[in-house]
Amino acid sequence: MERGIETEFTIDATGELTDTPRIHRDSTSEEVEAETHFSVSAVGRDTWHSDQIVKLKQSNAKHLTFSSLNHLSLLGILGSIKKSLSNGQLLSLSVLVFRQCELSGMTMQSLCTILTITPLIQTIQFYDNASSLQSHTALPELNPSFREVISSYERKWYDIYDHLSNKQVCKIKSLTLQNCDLYEEDIICLAESLYSNTSLFTLDISRNPKIVGNYNGIKSLSFSLDHLGSLDVSNCNLDSNALSILANSLAYNDSLVSLNVSDNMFFLNDLDDGLEVLVRSLQRNHNLTELHLNRIVDE
Repeated sequence: MERGIETEFTIDATGELTDTPRIHRDSTSEEVEAETHFSVSAVGRDTWHSDQIVKLKQSNAKHLTFSSLNHLSLLGILGSIKKSLSNGQLLSLSVLVFRQCELSGMTMQSLCTILTITPLIQTIQFYDNASSLQSHTALPELNPSFREVISSYERKWYDIYDHLSNKQVCKIKSLTLQNCDLYEEDIICLAESLYSNTSLFTLDISRNPKIVGNYNGIKSLSFSLDHLGSLDVSNCNLDSNALSILANSLAYNDSLVSLNVSDNMFFLNDLDDGLEVLVRSLQRNHNLTELHLNRIVDE
């Protein structure tokens, strides 16, 4: 096996940019390849200077990680990146990762503008992100089908849902919204956007324990899996009824190849019902090749 060189750049609290080379093995490559990762963390809005954008461009980075940024810091950095992309720069970026950042409607609007500018960014990952106090107020710009759901329930993710529903510009193949405080209303709108989306293959909404509600979100999601290849709903407090709803849709689904329903509540109560429906559906489904059913630990 050949070795690959991975360099991770970090912007610290002083605004300085440092790099740390790391060696990893690649069993499929016959040549040593350099893949640069940028990590932006704990910086103020004014510390993201033009020289750092220059270094980012020179690195030919594919992965860019934002870590522990507040709303203003993130908004300023996204603005700089958006400007560079508009000038035909930073076109090597393909993966954006947000970890423990303070998000708002404004930051999501800026991100979706970036995604519209370049179709090359096809993987977006959010982990453990908090809400900003600033709410999203640009409801008239969203798809009309979303307005009724969110008229009294404004949340930060709807620009992403709206972008997903635009099949003319959306090229996202993988979306992760892990531990992002999603609610049932979020899942309804996410499912609505998936009806017209043919590019998204991987969806991870794990560790969101408030999505079940009255099962309307799960029902909507189960009807919108026609183009999805991988779904992760682990650790989402799914009970036996929620599992049954998802399982019923699998009987006629010919796209999903991976499903993760681990660490959910149906292992604690009504052990038979949901799993029985799942087993019956799998007898008709010949496409699903990967199923995760790890039990949660009842303490």
